[in-house]
Amino acid sequence: MQYSHFSLILIISFLLLIISTCATTFDFTAYFQDYPDFKQTEQFLKSIAAVYPHLVTLHALGLTAEGRTIWALQITTNQQMYTKKPQFLFTSLIHSDEWISLPVLLYTVHRLATTYQHDEETRFIVNRASLWFVPIVNPDGYVHSHSGDRNWRKNRSLYGETPAGVDINRNFAVMWDMKGGFSKDPDSRFYRGPAAASEPETRALQKLAAHVDFQAAIDFHSFGQYILYPYGYSRTQCPDNELYRQTAAAMAEQILKSGGSVYKPIQMCRIYPAALPSGTLMDYLYATYGTLAFTIELRPQTQELGGVCLEPEQIPYTCKEGFAVIKFLCRRVMEQKNSVYN
Repeated sequence: MQYSHFSLILIISFLLLIISTCATTFDFTAYFQDYPDFKQTEQFLKSIAAVYPHLVTLHALGLTAEGRTIWALQITTNQQMYTKKPQFLFTSLIHSDEWISLPVLLYTVHRLATTYQHDEETRFIVNRASLWFVPIVNPDGYVHSHSGDRNWRKNRSLYGETPAGVDINRNFAVMWDMKGGFSKDPDSRFYRGPAAASEPETRALQKLAAHVDFQAAIDFHSFGQYILYPYGYSRTQCPDNELYRQTAAAMAEQILKSGGSVYKPIQMCRIYPAALPSGTLMDYLYATYGTLAFTIELRPQTQELGGVCLEPEQIPYTCKEGFAVIKFLCRRVMEQKNSVYN
């Protein structure tokens, strides 16, 4: 079928009108003013990919034990060339009760997509890098935590007669069998699972990391206001300890400038006085691929200030801080590597 020049102009104008209408009728901002559930988050991800197809691509990484999709969202330009660009990974809700981590990623995705055309810093990052977001690593656990069991932390894998669940952040295939901050008891909140990478959520992230060369990553958690770096499983310093120490300190300074919150940069093992966590995503990415991987424990500082149940009025401030530190890490890594991608 052939179209005249005028017909093509009409078709393009009509498509742009549809996109503009979707952008104005879908209220993206509602998703980082409160805590959206899993279905609402799926709607957000699909909608923003539809409205900004030139920047946003949605990927299905796999299915959970209960059949839910583990979604990853990629933001970049020239997507067919993404393997040549610096790659960054940002994850949240590995622990399903740590709700504040989700709006931080949704806010960042929205800001990158909506400010690309007019913000120089956003354009610099998106043009020269590929940013991957996995907003709900643990969909089954998150659904369960919204069903009334607010403090449910693990996934919902079935071991025994009832869903015992596995702590996904003790299930990655690095030092999984070390004696440390995990449990062999399926009823424990820290149950490591029956084998390394036994869980579909763990395997989904490991497969993604095997196919994408991530230069840096942040796994968002709550709470405590820490910027954590390897190792978690050992009290020895990692070979890149000085780079981590300097970068984490600069990240903490950036958060302070953006929102006024004090975050403490510290090696992960130092916040655990006794049993050390092994099988974490952060240690896995660093030990396996050399990724500059961090874990950030978001607001608040203490259980008395809300713990994982952070009040919704704190969400916008936390999102702003998270966005600032993500942008900062991307720019810092790209500038250190002297990236030349356009």
